[in-house]
Amino acid sequence: MDKKTIVKLTKIVVYNLFFVGTLYFALKSIDISSVEIRLPDSVTYLILSVFFFFLFYLLLSLAWSLILDTYSEKRSGYTSVLSFLAGQVYKYLPSSLFGISFRILYSKKLGFSVGDSIRASLFENLLLIYTSFWIFLSFYYSYILFLAGLIIYLIGLLILKKGKKIFSNLPIIKKIIVFQKFSYSKLISAYFLQSLGWLVAGLALFVYQLGFQNNNADIVSTISAQSVSYTVSILAVFAPGGLGIKEYFLNNAGITALIVINWRLLTVAMDIIISSISIIFIYKKSNEN
Repeated sequence: MDKKTIVKLTKIVVYNLFFVGTLYFALKSIDISSVEIRLPDSVTYLILSVFFFFLFYLLLSLAWSLILDTYSEKRSGYTSVLSFLAGQVYKYLPSSLFGISFRILYSKKLGFSVGDSIRASLFENLLLIYTSFWIFLSFYYSYILFLAGLIIYLIGLLILKKGKKIFSNLPIIKKIIVFQKFSYSKLISAYFLQSLGWLVAGLALFVYQLGFQNNNADIVSTISAQSVSYTVSILAVFAPGGLGIKEYFLNNAGITALIVINWRLLTVAMDIIISSISIIFIYKKSNEN
């Protein structure tokens, strides 16, 4: 057995150990003994949650399109939105990095270079983590005082603006991300689009809770928990689609295991449907060209 094969097998074993360990820890922390797989009691709330979930993806895909267009000389006319949506289902493969890999693949089919797509993906994911962190902090402290939450969010925006000057001069950032390509207006636009996306994601889960006649549902804590659960799941590349990690954070935020598990199943179904439709449109468009 050569060295490359040993390294590859070691990576696979380590990834799986991390994933199994995380999943075991999450399921041990969540009481799933009485969980039944079912739809919400209210069809209206189900439809609304599906609508808001799709809107969440649309907002993030628009931010992705803006970032990709900044790196690429080719202007997508928002066709790059399709590559973002098409890649969602692949995050459930052994590593969530597959979602990014397939997004790059589909971007290539739409005429974008691999290099531009890689840089855009790296920057977009860093910005996703950044925005979700500040949304989490903002809504967490808004419990104390709404104005405090607003001030914290604006601090995040100010740091981003100042950070552009600092990071643009770092050699590794210049080489990989090419930060200086971003004007302040584009950077702030992407920041607001992603921030709005996190708000809508929380709203989708909040409405879904109402469908189960959960009168204890709280929109502020739901938005905060949803954003932080996505942040950690992005960082945990060993967990397919953040499986186990999102559930742990949402359940610890006071959302019942019944809702958490059924919400996961609904979002997986939505990912399959949205990705499948997007892939069809991508292949149709690539054949036209």
